[in-house]
Amino acid sequence: MDEFVCFYCDKIGQDSFLTVSRLSLADGSPIWTNRLLRETPGKAPVVNCDFVCLDCIEEHCFKRRKEDQIRRTEIYAYLQHNYTFLERAIGCNCPKKYEQLVEERLFGDKYQKLPKLACTNGCIPVSVRASSSAHVIPLLFSPHLLWTTRDESVVDDFHGTKVADPYRWLEDPDSPECKEFVEKQNAITQPYLENFNARQHIKSRLTQLTNFPRYSCPARHGDRYYFYKNSGLQNQSVLYVQDDLFGEASEFFNPNELSEDGTVALTRTKFSEDGKTMCYSLSKSGSDWNTVHFRDTETGRDYPEVLEKVKFSPMVWSHDNKGIFYAMYPEQQGKADGSETESTMYQKLYYHRLNTRQSEDVLVVEFPDEPRYRIGARVSHCGNYLIVLPNKECKDNLVFFAEIGSLPDGPQGLLPLTQIVHKLDSDYEYVTNLGSKCIFWTNKDAPNYRLVIIDLENPSVDQWKTLVAEHPKDVLEWAVLSNKDKLFVCYIHDVTSLLQIRDLATGNLITQLPLELGNVSSVSENRKYPELFFDFSSFLTPRVIYMCDMSKPIIEPVLYRKVELKDFDASSFMTEQVFFSSKDGTKVPMFIMRKKDLKKDGSRPCLMYGYGGFNTSLLPVFSVMRLVFVQHFDGVFVCANIRGGGEYGESWHNAGRLLNKQNGLDDFQAAAEYLISEGYTSSGRLTIQGGSNGGLLVAACINQRPELFGAAIAEVGVLDLLRFHKFTVGFAWVSDYGDPDDPEHFPNLLAISPLHNVKVPSGGDGSRQYPATLLLTADHDDRVVPLHSLKFVAQLQHTLRDHPAQTNPLLIKVETKAGHGGGKPTAKWIEEHTDVLSFIGRSLNIQISSANSCSQTLRNQVCNLSLSTWTLLSLAIPPVCWNETGSMAPFFLSIFLLGLSSLATAATFTPVYESNELEFDWPSEEVKTKALQENTFNPWPVSSAVYGSRLFLSLSNNEKVPVTLVSIPTNSVSTTYPKLAPFPSWDLNSVGLRDCNKIQFAVGLEVDANGRLWVVDEGTDSCNAKLWIFNLEKNDSLELVHQFSFPYLLHDLVLDETPDGYFAYISRFYREQIVVFSLKANQSWIVETPDMQWTTIALSPKKGPTRQVYLGKQYDYELHTISAALLRNRTETATPKSIGTWTAEPYRMLMDNRGTIYTAFESKNYTSSLNTSQPFQEQPFHGFADLDFTWPFTFALDQNETLWMTVHDKNIKPKYRLLKASVGVKSYIFEASPLCSETCSQEHGVCLEVDDCRCKVGWKGENCDVCHPYPGCVNGTCDKPWECNCLPGFRGKLCNLKNE
Repeated sequence: MDEFVCFYCDKIGQDSFLTVSRLSLADGSPIWTNRLLRETPGKAPVVNCDFVCLDCIEEHCFKRRKEDQIRRTEIYAYLQHNYTFLERAIGCNCPKKYEQLVEERLFGDKYQKLPKLACTNGCIPVSVRASSSAHVIPLLFSPHLLWTTRDESVVDDFHGTKVADPYRWLEDPDSPECKEFVEKQNAITQPYLENFNARQHIKSRLTQLTNFPRYSCPARHGDRYYFYKNSGLQNQSVLYVQDDLFGEASEFFNPNELSEDGTVALTRTKFSEDGKTMCYSLSKSGSDWNTVHFRDTETGRDYPEVLEKVKFSPMVWSHDNKGIFYAMYPEQQGKADGSETESTMYQKLYYHRLNTRQSEDVLVVEFPDEPRYRIGARVSHCGNYLIVLPNKECKDNLVFFAEIGSLPDGPQGLLPLTQIVHKLDSDYEYVTNLGSKCIFWTNKDAPNYRLVIIDLENPSVDQWKTLVAEHPKDVLEWAVLSNKDKLFVCYIHDVTSLLQIRDLATGNLITQLPLELGNVSSVSENRKYPELFFDFSSFLTPRVIYMCDMSKPIIEPVLYRKVELKDFDASSFMTEQVFFSSKDGTKVPMFIMRKKDLKKDGSRPCLMYGYGGFNTSLLPVFSVMRLVFVQHFDGVFVCANIRGGGEYGESWHNAGRLLNKQNGLDDFQAAAEYLISEGYTSSGRLTIQGGSNGGLLVAACINQRPELFGAAIAEVGVLDLLRFHKFTVGFAWVSDYGDPDDPEHFPNLLAISPLHNVKVPSGGDGSRQYPATLLLTADHDDRVVPLHSLKFVAQLQHTLRDHPAQTNPLLIKVETKAGHGGGKPTAKWIEEHTDVLSFIGRSLNIQISSANSCSQTLRNQVCNLSLSTWTLLSLAIPPVCWNETGSMAPFFLSIFLLGLSSLATAATFTPVYESNELEFDWPSEEVKTKALQENTFNPWPVSSAVYGSRLFLSLSNNEKVPVTLVSIPTNSVSTTYPKLAPFPSWDLNSVGLRDCNKIQFAVGLEVDANGRLWVVDEGTDSCNAKLWIFNLEKNDSLELVHQFSFPYLLHDLVLDETPDGYFAYISRFYREQIVVFSLKANQSWIVETPDMQWTTIALSPKKGPTRQVYLGKQYDYELHTISAALLRNRTETATPKSIGTWTAEPYRMLMDNRGTIYTAFESKNYTSSLNTSQPFQEQPFHGFADLDFTWPFTFALDQNETLWMTVHDKNIKPKYRLLKASVGVKSYIFEASPLCSETCSQEHGVCLEVDDCRCKVGWKGENCDVCHPYPGCVNGTCDKPWECNCLPGFRGKLCNLKNE
């Protein structure tokens, strides 16, 4: 057997070695990845690889384990799911006969489930650990190393061509194998996305820019107006109602109340003709399935019936206001929640009478010989006709009508239909009618569309009349009737909206409305009323709403509502439209959004988006994510309007579908070549993105031209073009792709299908590779089912696993409780966009503007700055932090203003006690001598609480300290730490003595408003955990001891005073649980939180409508929240929702009565604060340079608005410190003090009463003439709110102007 030489220590041996290839992180520390799975023991090494002994693996790869939680997560995920690489370390010669065992082992200082290997031939099993003291062997994630089972026996025959489908088993989403595959992929992908150094800055910026009010156009129904509004970060928009357009609006329907996580969406509303009833549909988890409900608009109450099995359905009222026509799938079997894959067939049209059961609904239209028909329907404006519009695919429909005006009691059975259109060769949509003469929008004999008049009494084609002729270039996108006599029409002119008003009787042009380059995405009109509303947006302009009075002789749009985006200056950016030549010479339009000062040197990152299918036009649209990319990535965003879309009508669509599908792919690749040749970007800096059909576009392009792109993001893509038509509604897409079962279309589909064209890139001397690739899909996507993405990523990883040049990641993320995109809550959108930008940033190694050299230096120092130091920062800004124009660089300016805006939580700490050692107030020398002989006396604070003149500390028992709960005075004149007095006495503390009647390990402390100290006692392996309550107002008497049913792992608690008495909410380490205790009932219970473990906990202030519990996630940086009422109601399981991500893993949080959280982090030398009334924005609070300890801080707030903080370090002296700061706030337990608050708004504060927003920020008093007592506000002029912190004699935003 060959001998191996360790790369590090030159040790020579024959076993306990791994063959590895070396990689390095940016800071130079080594990481390792096994690249030689094909090798067996004893074989010679491959070039560029080294042998490393397990001892050196441990030493060099894990010396920074605690400092890098994300890297540890990546390593663990790789180990858990990819264990076959350990064959070289096992020393067993039995080839490929290993099985995985799972054991729970201590992973550093935490328990985790770890895999180990055992030979099935009976050899001695070898753990993943090299020895009892070794750490897990760290092989960092390499995407092409993932192994996935292939079933080579699955082969299809397409017209004589054999096509293998080895991943057919991934088509069953409910199989254990498929679920395991998804879990493995997510376990690899999520750490990669989270390990972007600027992820938190990106998420904060996305959250900040998303937090602006968004409105829909008002719609008049009856005598009232309805509109949607999202205040900014609400998961779902809320439907409001108002009596007049400029009156006060009230909430009418709030879908956010239907689910805690916002995954129940209000998808559609339809009001009855009299406006007295609203029909509305709800969707869960993004599925296309809907339930239909009815609400009385006067009482706000719902009718009892719920209509189910509804998908792709119209909802149209009969004009007698008695019922609606809707479509459902009555024969749908099995699941109908969005996670199924079966095709939906046999849709039927029903009539539902209001206030009756669905089982009583009347079947009015069906097509039993056409199971794939989807039935559209409209009731004519006169109410006499039901227009039926069935379609089979995604273009072309038939037209029928039935007379319903003569049915006083509504339909009683199948309606007799008269057919108008007999061939599926064109599109038709009803616009309006004058008697029997109906106006339809159609592309029949008009690729750019026209309006035609069809007389229902004489509907033959030769009798049709053109009302508005086809434009030779512009595309007629839609038309609506307004004010009974006018048509409001929208054209697409060179991929931008153009609005016209035309006469209904003649079709003649009345006026054309002035618009900038942009997009009109919605219009709100009622044929009976003169008001008409439309919206306008562009790449740089959020939605603006205009109103037109259609009754006036001269009609001009009047601004109705406009929202300004905060902290974003659009004047620094520009949008240009260019036309480039495609492969066949066709001129293709493309929008480019960028900074005005862009230098075309090819160095800028670029994000190019495309779709190119289903006659869909990509007009300018406002996107916060794209703005962040352009602003903070210094990037270029591009939207390519390739063939297959509808930008130039049906001819443009036809040029990119069916056998012409390759044209769209060529257009997209030509767009990339144009951007590179013109210096906008380079191939290594170019990311392509697309969703659904755009996902197909992206995947096909990286197959055909992998060297052209640096990264690719394919969202919910159609990636298996040979089987797409077999799942849910995929059969409808044959109109764009062709039918794989048709021998004419099969060769073309096989040639472009992403799944079937993955191959090792050729050329480039073997150095070419696929771009970094991220696939995104969701478990409830019943439009493009997830199996497309699952099979494609499996094929990618299989094909490229052994390609030496493939170092770019090939990843997939499967979202839960989400669908194709519709109804997705705001929180999920922010998280998804954060993932996308993090993937781009990490994969392309982009330094964003909030993580440049200036900010990196400052971030290491910013936590050490005292409050007064903020005012002097402008005098010490390094040159790199200023722009060429002389203005402050964006990141530094944001940090500087952040400090000025954080005065309510930032504080100047003064030392109270300092000492290098802690001393107990021993009861006797004998006890002291015995304790010090038997134990290493090195206590450190774990938690703290304060009441009156005493500070209570819980001490870690890890070092066998003689007592765990102590108190010290807070009013000593000495600066030396006083002796620790055991609380309540020595006799009630029992560290190490296993006396279950005494306190074993105090881990969480809190004092309630009645002066009682609550102590969480973790217990031991033989003593269950307990909750002790001492009455500090009654000589520290013991009031209650509650024993839990389990030992160990409790950590932190908060107290909730309710009408039913006090409740305690307690976090529990290493368990997916929250513990709840009721003092009144003296009972406790456990709330399960699947897949979520918690370290620390906080509670929102006492004053407020609903209290929220905030939870710090274990092994993660996320902050979650959940309703306290939900925990009190004894729910068995709960799913706290994520609201943001800290910069590190929190271990202790404290909330004040203004809603600010103070947070300490594991192994970090700084603390942070968070204003929970604002979008998530972590702010520096206080810190120390070179502090080195696992849990260095504890917090406590007293009733006198003083914050107490303990600091502990194992090296730096003094090792023990107690600090205090006057912060102007109390504990969350007490009412908020009636002082001005910055949380009321950006312009007004709180004066006299908490909810009185009369004073400007920085002022209080009856006349708002007293400076707000921020910490340090005794200085400065208070002429401006931020000047409360200026030094004497200075003013201005930077406090650098002298007072006159």
